[in-house]
Amino acid sequence: MEGRAAGNHERPMRTRRSAGRWLIALALAAVACCLALSACGSSSGGGTTGGEGTTAGGPTTGSDTTSSGGGGKGASAEFVGKGENGTLAKEGKESSAAEREAASEALEESFEARAAGDWAGQCASLTKSAVEAVEAGVPKGKKKKGCAANLETLGKQAPKAVLENPMIEPIAVLRISGSQAYAFFHGAKGQDYVMPMEKEGSDWKVGALTPQEAP
Repeated sequence: MEGRAAGNHERPMRTRRSAGRWLIALALAAVACCLALSACGSSSGGGTTGGEGTTAGGPTTGSDTTSSGGGGKGASAEFVGKGENGTLAKEGKESSAAEREAASEALEESFEARAAGDWAGQCASLTKSAVEAVEAGVPKGKKKKGCAANLETLGKQAPKAVLENPMIEPIAVLRISGSQAYAFFHGAKGQDYVMPMEKEGSDWKVGALTPQEAP
């Protein structure tokens, strides 16, 4: 991957801390969904996972001009904020246009699989640690064999709105360091989001089940 060697000298990303934060979000979201469904007394349609898995990302150097929604050099600034997610926009370096586009395609495929209820497809798009988080998020006694079955269990506990693809255009900024990255993109109604990602081999994988608001 372009810039991998250089990335080894960068300030390391907060992989473990971020992974833990997304895992906590998964657990809280699952509990909240269960409580909401219990109060209503019924489930109104399917859903998808209400939480997240792990972090990811990786660095690269190179130009930042890209097509369809990508920003130019310094584009990360629009996602910088005072909250923790806002500081992620300063992690690593802005990727090349090619890396950003590859990561954007992988992320969109993951969201589309979720929206279609294609649990196996979404599992295939996730990092190994995110897959482990899926099992960790399933209540004791309801765990099944395989990522897809467990993801479906979580999906049935989540609001239908969580199934929707939040991306309205390709990733605007990909902050990468080593094999890990944070993808920032624009959503509907002016809301911005960040999603952890990771390069496994030559492929970008998604490090969480749902994105978090940014900054």
